[in-house]
Amino acid sequence: MATFKEIFGKLATSSPGDFHEVDEFTRVYREDVLLQVIVDEDSSRQFNEPWLNNFPDKTGHRYDVHVMYGGSRLHTFLFVSADGGRYMLPLPTSQGLEIDDLQFTLARLIANTAYSIDEGIKTAGIKVVRSHHNSLMY
Repeated sequence: MATFKEIFGKLATSSPGDFHEVDEFTRVYREDVLLQVIVDEDSSRQFNEPWLNNFPDKTGHRYDVHVMYGGSRLHTFLFVSADGGRYMLPLPTSQGLEIDDLQFTLARLIANTAYSIDEGIKTAGIKVVRSHHNSLMY
């Protein structure tokens, strides 16, 4: 049986190669198939914030990204499909446009590999800071 600390610790220290891409929306951790990251395609909602104007295609959609373990939803993160779907970025804080390192790791896991997540974050003007989600990991 795994604890929140163990599960989110695995997630925070993982890389995209640690996950198997089942389909466009589902990633499964290779060392523990009970750990999954799922983009809820049914949660798509049109989204607009000023930072989306930094992209050539200003269209944005918000998605729920679920961290699942053994079929149980442990946490839901909000993401935004930016630049017409080229980037799937964590929803930054309204003030300061910040995401934390756990959100950045998740973004790398679910990214469209044709486009650099680093480039999307840079274009959006988002800053990556130390994890706000410490309560999930410790």
